[in-house]
Amino acid sequence: MASQPIYELYAELEDYEPKMWRRFQVMQNITVARLGYILMAMYRMEASHLFRFIQPIEENYNRHPDSKEPLYFMKKEIEYILPDEYDDFGTSKYAMDPSQTKLHKVIKVPGDELWFDYDFGDGWRVKVVLEKVFRDPDLPGKELPRILDGDGYGIIEDCGGPGGLTQIAEAFRKGSGKEYEEIRNWLGVEWINMKAFDIKNMNFRVKEFPKVYKRLYEDGWELADPNNTGDYEVQVDVIVNKEAMKEEQLGNVIKKKALRFYEPPVVTDLLPNYLIVAMDIFGGAFVKDTEDNILYFAPDTLDFEETEMKHSQFLYWLDNGNVAEFYEPFLWDAWENFADTLEESEGMIVYPPLWSREYEPDTASRNVILLKELLELNIELRNKLFKE
Repeated sequence: MASQPIYELYAELEDYEPKMWRRFQVMQNITVARLGYILMAMYRMEASHLFRFIQPIEENYNRHPDSKEPLYFMKKEIEYILPDEYDDFGTSKYAMDPSQTKLHKVIKVPGDELWFDYDFGDGWRVKVVLEKVFRDPDLPGKELPRILDGDGYGIIEDCGGPGGLTQIAEAFRKGSGKEYEEIRNWLGVEWINMKAFDIKNMNFRVKEFPKVYKRLYEDGWELADPNNTGDYEVQVDVIVNKEAMKEEQLGNVIKKKALRFYEPPVVTDLLPNYLIVAMDIFGGAFVKDTEDNILYFAPDTLDFEETEMKHSQFLYWLDNGNVAEFYEPFLWDAWENFADTLEESEGMIVYPPLWSREYEPDTASRNVILLKELLELNIELRNKLFKE
């Protein structure tokens, strides 16, 4: 469920011709670090070097002369770099942690920029521009991130940066000569089309690789190659499979601790056109209409979202689907401990509310409330908001 605002972004590799660019969409509430992992995936960076973001505060402010917000800054730029990398790069002690910073806190208005630096030796820089902010309740959250368009193959690790990539492209264009032979032997391939852009492959990468990159950078994991293939994507697949197992386990915990199932489905005057199949402790409800379609009353939009599932498919999804990914926006570090304190009839009321722009999972306050009262409150609020 793409209930949070969506950012449409444009990224371009600097100092390289022809332009190597991507246009893509992400949820606005991802971390800055996750944006970095997405950029790595779409530019074929292998997560083997340090990275950082630069937020050009003054430039972003000057780009919006009609802004009513006062200008408060001590520096023209803010740096975002993972804490373990501070000493390695000799960066300022005032740098921000991208893994703890939400993207919508950094860029907010179309036209705002971020600069992504990767491998400080080779000196890759990708300029990222926020082009559009919008909502699309019909877009399944599992579709994001997604690449809409682009051009260019991506980088080649340890080639010397944009200048080295230009030399490689020229050598492959010629297809012969000493330089071509050296590059061919180094890379182990006869030819790479540096202008090629495979959108299907790119969309696979941006959905799967960032999960791995987070483990590598934030959790200290290392790539594994049990069969000694030497194939980078095989090594990534090892962690992807581990992640899939972890998400399946989390999905089972969510079903046990956060969902309340009703058999037979419950009839209520609050929702005269639906039967309640299940409720969750966050205030959401899976309901069935007269044609056996399952909809989700989402506490973060106060609206009914289509799941594109019938009742039997919903039951199958609970055992085999992406339950963990579905509920990811609602979870915080201590959610299981809170869930353990609840009775079967209880849920949580959250402040700031899940549907508000101010809501942050790790800082919001929560109190116990009866699920029936929580649903009544949300429906009443929905009717008032939608009526107005």
